[in-house]
Amino acid sequence: MKAIAVNGSPRKEWNTATLLKRTLDGAKSVGSRNRDDKSLQFKL
Repeated sequence: MKAIAVNGSPRKEWNTATLLKRTLDGAKSVGSRNRDDKSLQFKL
């Protein structure tokens, strides 16, 4: 299984990031492959 989480918050290390990290850690504990790349930049 693979998991992806997208943080759209401008605050890269705050509550949303903490929630996503814990969610991905839980998925990883049951065998998921995760990628955590904080350097991604999106332009609309």
